[in-house]
Amino acid sequence: MVQQIINAIVPVAITAIVAMLVAVIKALGDAGVAYIQKKKDAVVTKIGADTYNHRLTVAKSIYGAVDEEFRITPTLD
Repeated sequence: MVQQIINAIVPVAITAIVAMLVAVIKALGDAGVAYIQKKKDAVVTKIGADTYNHRLTVAKSIYGAVDEEFRITPTLD
């Protein structure tokens, strides 16, 4: 009698445990994907800012070179 009850309960218990594990693994996977996406967005933003700063520096140096080349008033010595 006890063996029949155990035989009926064990498969249901195993199925419930596996279902809970699947839910936990899915939640952890979704959290991991969201974390990686946020990190990727941060890197893309940083790369964009670095590119902007680099282009600004180049533009300022070009402006300075052109200003020196075509200066109307001579430099004071």
